[in-house]
Amino acid sequence: DTNNLGYQFVTCHRSFKGIEGKNSFTIGGPAFYAKHRFKIGNVSGLDYCMFGFRLKSQAHIADPKATYTDYASLDVNAGDIYVETALNNTTATPTDTTDNWGNGEVHELAVYVSSAGAATFKIDGSDPTVNTHTLTFDAGDVVTVFGAFMKGAGEAADVEHIELEVGLQ
Repeated sequence: DTNNLGYQFVTCHRSFKGIEGKNSFTIGGPAFYAKHRFKIGNVSGLDYCMFGFRLKSQAHIADPKATYTDYASLDVNAGDIYVETALNNTTATPTDTTDNWGNGEVHELAVYVSSAGAATFKIDGSDPTVNTHTLTFDAGDVVTVFGAFMKGAGEAADVEHIELEVGLQ
């Protein structure tokens, strides 16, 4: 419960080969997806709560939003759900979906990636209300599922992970 402390997870560490189609995915191969269902006790307690795909080669760093070079994610920030992407070391691009997450609610965030590398997003199985993003990972990129959670200055966030589903479409 300390401001600016958080944690991250990936399904395949950058130092490991990984299992194609299980915890790492190569753009140009079969289409794939990841869904994460979780609860946030207090949304004002988070600076961000990102979930999606990123390059497998990326190192865990203190601020993924400023440092990850390629990613496609959904991000909960103080209850607002954003689509956020970066490609080839460009500045991160967030768009407010106008969808919201209230205290104590359980939702499912999902990111789908086509065989051509095009990322699309779902919130509780539906398209975001607003999504002006188009992101296509480069052919040959190897990506993995990631989550990044940063505590804000407010009360405890109490993030409860319920289910993670990853696979081929």
